[in-house]
Amino acid sequence: MSAPSVISVDLISLDHSPPASKEELFAQMVRQLAEAGRIDDQAEAVTALQAREAMGSTYMGNGIAIPHAKSPTFATPSVSAWRFKEPMRYRSFNEEGDVSRVFMLTMPDGADREHLKVLAEIARMLSHDEVLADFDAAHSGATVATLLSEYLANDSESTQIQEEK
Repeated sequence: MSAPSVISVDLISLDHSPPASKEELFAQMVRQLAEAGRIDDQAEAVTALQAREAMGSTYMGNGIAIPHAKSPTFATPSVSAWRFKEPMRYRSFNEEGDVSRVFMLTMPDGADREHLKVLAEIARMLSHDEVLADFDAAHSGATVATLLSEYLANDSESTQIQEEK
């Protein structure tokens, strides 16, 4: 049996009501990871995300947040993508703003290089207006999973070609 994909339909949530706080957001997203069998301990996962938040902002502007963390509780590398019906107020470190799109990256301990690589790929992907427009227009988790997977695969190939030069 192969390892699960970093992005899968069961990690995507579209057009639901925004949580009341970032803490509630983390708890809901972690619960989704647990239901997908991607974490061992929900409390430890939330603690890892909160600890990372204490180090620097994950609010990116443009309605986007990219919370991320590494922990032994994360069984496999995962990217969760959530879109809200309306924005929530997101406070992170010393920044805050309205967020309607959240892309959460969780990695097992020891995946330092992969963590940074995937985080950079996600940030690059989200800097393209057409990707955001496609994400905002998507009607299903399957569409979003395909969109994100294809973009990240293409970005990885481009990065690998540049590194080989």
